[in-house]
Amino acid sequence: MTEIKPIKLCLVPQARDTRHHGIDQFFRTLAEDRGHKAIGVVLSGAMNDGTLGLEAIKAGGGSTFAQDASAEHESMPRSAVASGCVDFVLPPAEIARIARHSYVAPDPRSADDEEPPHARIAEIVHRELGVDFTH
Repeated sequence: MTEIKPIKLCLVPQARDTRHHGIDQFFRTLAEDRGHKAIGVVLSGAMNDGTLGLEAIKAGGGSTFAQDASAEHESMPRSAVASGCVDFVLPPAEIARIARHSYVAPDPRSADDEEPPHARIAEIVHRELGVDFTH
């Protein structure tokens, strides 16, 4: 079974003399941590926060999404799309479907996700005899 590494979010003080780009920082960190497995989504919002972060995700081989013209505040998704780093421009309901896709969230009942029998045997041998046959 593939282990899913948890993501840890940390709060940092915001500098008072600069514009806040929290989504960009989050996306850049996500891109560094998850590489080609990172997925960034920019929805309705003002200004251009998220664009630089999506560029980092795309540069790392990840997937990027932006809300289509259905956004109440279009400047964030429009900025991201204009940068050329967005893979898919879709309404929120379609973007939400990615969470159910097997690439993003494998079905826990899937046989492909079960630990192979030899891995379980290696675990038992290691625990009982102290000999590691994992690799």
